[in-house]
Amino acid sequence: MRAARLVEPSKRIQLAQSLELLVKEVARGGPSPVPGPTILRREPIARNRAALLALTRRLRSNGLHCLPGLAMADHLIRFGDSPLYMALGPVQLRRQVEDILAALEPDWDGLPVDMPQEDC
Repeated sequence: MRAARLVEPSKRIQLAQSLELLVKEVARGGPSPVPGPTILRREPIARNRAALLALTRRLRSNGLHCLPGLAMADHLIRFGDSPLYMALGPVQLRRQVEDILAALEPDWDGLPVDMPQEDC
């Protein structure tokens, strides 16, 4: 049931809206706008604004959105142990967003973006 819910367009829009709110409130210096985890480290969000907004655009776009990427985006937003809330620095959050963007694509090979691939 959870997988079926994640692929619904309304869930993707909800994820995008949550990210947009977080980015906006961090820029304003306001409190966490999303019920749930508290943002403990705001710098990673502020420094990854463009990447996070690219993810929101991808979530709002038409076309295929693969389940692994949707599950990763959901985890990023809903769980307090994710780099969105607990990143030690901007690079950790950026890599997570890059991995989510890759996992949303149908040709994703299951590897992190920065992992070298061996020649066949």
